[in-house]
Amino acid sequence: MSPVPKHRVGTPPNQVIKEILQTNLTPESPPPLANRGVKNQAPHITWLADSNPNLLPHLILPTKEGTIYAVRNIANQLTTSMGSVDYGVLMLHTPVLLITDTSNNETIQTLLTHPETLPDSTRQELHHLFTPFRALQTLQGKKTLSLARQQKILTEKNIDYQVSLAVERYRNRIRAGRLMVIGSILDTNNTYKHGKGRLIIININGESSSQQLHKNKILRNISPTLLKGIGRELPQ
Repeated sequence: MSPVPKHRVGTPPNQVIKEILQTNLTPESPPPLANRGVKNQAPHITWLADSNPNLLPHLILPTKEGTIYAVRNIANQLTTSMGSVDYGVLMLHTPVLLITDTSNNETIQTLLTHPETLPDSTRQELHHLFTPFRALQTLQGKKTLSLARQQKILTEKNIDYQVSLAVERYRNRIRAGRLMVIGSILDTNNTYKHGKGRLIIININGESSSQQLHKNKILRNISPTLLKGIGRELPQ
């Protein structure tokens, strides 16, 4: 049997996050990736992504390089694809687990507006979102929210929830500095006002405060242009 691929020294998680941000900013001419071409090289990321066809892998990393181990399901749920994600993190040793949804997820929108039109099997699969739904309902109880605002909140709460599950499950690798869990949203309709198709990173290893994210030492050597994609707050 072939040996399990391991990520070589020299491509730490903070370098991978920089490559992700650079690739997303210029998907037509992505930067060269570190340590590619090394025999038996592991993928750069395990990518837990929604099934939305607008979520194109080349917006994350150059796909021809074998950089992405992709796992996709409705609402990018860890529980739904636990075995596949475990394989990427624990067997392929990817240094980054990137969890991604889109800002205009049609399934989430239908769930908020006409859940009865979804197939029973789909509604059953989405029952795992009870925690982010509860957070949204708490906010709705305090004030009236537009559909767009509800969708933004639910998408963000779900990303935070999935990251929290992953941080708990893979806490030993995170503590050892061998894994970074990143929660992100591909802004397909310019919700965050940084341009359509921009990847917005809203959570790293459970930290969801935009202010604290910008202070994170992981992002210390990343240019201000790339840092515009960090944080969920809208620009002033």
